[in-house]
Amino acid sequence: MTEFERQAWRRGDAVPAWVTWGLREPEEYIVTVNVDGREWTATARDVFSALVEVRNQLDAQGILLGVEGSRLQSYPSGMMRDMGAGLSVLRLEMGRPSRREDFRDIFAEAPLDELATVADQKQFFDGWLNSLGRATLARVVEPAGYEISGGIGT
Repeated sequence: MTEFERQAWRRGDAVPAWVTWGLREPEEYIVTVNVDGREWTATARDVFSALVEVRNQLDAQGILLGVEGSRLQSYPSGMMRDMGAGLSVLRLEMGRPSRREDFRDIFAEAPLDELATVADQKQFFDGWLNSLGRATLARVVEPAGYEISGGIGT
């Protein structure tokens, strides 16, 4: 298990948070966040998914976790989740495909003014996909064996 301290914000007030993550069983990762003696835990097939589940619990308490994986404009690719256990995210910019220099560690520190709820982060990601346009997605997605049909990001 890996443990470190990060900043969290409860309704705008900074509070310390202890984050722990690790491999629980083959193909099952665990993420735990402790704020003021309260603990939230989730398991999932990749670290980002487990972090999202914990963040959903934190969102309900009005707590934002100050890590890159909670940043509005950060989201992992499918390959990052499948091949890299979801430990990295891409820093996204509307209308621009991601590049290698956009890779970030999901647990790197992130400031309050760039954090988002899980719902807002997912909405930004879906908007980013739509901003790329069908031609860009066809170059990136279809060669990997996926078909683009209907709405993008649904």
